[in-house]
Amino acid sequence: MHPTLALRALAPLSESDVDELAAGRLVIRDNAFGEDLARRSREVLLGWREQGRLDAAGVGRGGKIARIRSDLTAWVQPDDPELTEVFVLFEGLRQGLTRDLRLSLQRFAVQAACYEQGAAYGPHFDAFRGDHSRRVTAIWYLNPNWRPEWGGQLRAHLPEGPVDVLPRLDRLVIFLSEQVKHEVLPALAPRFAMTSWYRGAEPLPLLPDPRFG
Repeated sequence: MHPTLALRALAPLSESDVDELAAGRLVIRDNAFGEDLARRSREVLLGWREQGRLDAAGVGRGGKIARIRSDLTAWVQPDDPELTEVFVLFEGLRQGLTRDLRLSLQRFAVQAACYEQGAAYGPHFDAFRGDHSRRVTAIWYLNPNWRPEWGGQLRAHLPEGPVDVLPRLDRLVIFLSEQVKHEVLPALAPRFAMTSWYRGAEPLPLLPDPRFG
């Protein structure tokens, strides 16, 4: 790993950022990890798609395929030499979120996703009811020159109503996993992103959840 890369992590969350997250809203940071790294990471995922390393996404505790989503995904491993920098930066983000939100975020997992033309992900939460180990979601977008007419927006269902966010290159969206219901609208062009889910020390026992039935 390259420890110096952690210095490129985001600036600390402000008090207003923390208040927004606590209220069930989003924090959006553009120019998050660097445009050059975002473009290079996109090229890696394009290669993975060509090599067949992206699989149909699964939903739920058993990883079953569900009609709620139609994207292609792959788990990003910390020892993957093509994406080492990305993992270092997501680790820096973990440290910053732990400090600024005063949460015990001790683990995280990163998933790459590709939405082919027409792919979407229906309304959902990122944490199961009763499973408080998944605390924070951070989505990093890898799409240069994305146009609104291409769709693929993240639609977040916030207290004041739905808000759509374009998946622009090097944009990072952060929210509390249990609080923000969200979806991905159908994409009319290939759409790439990486999502990191930050967890507590140990998962709690899982209970049946009708949202994922």
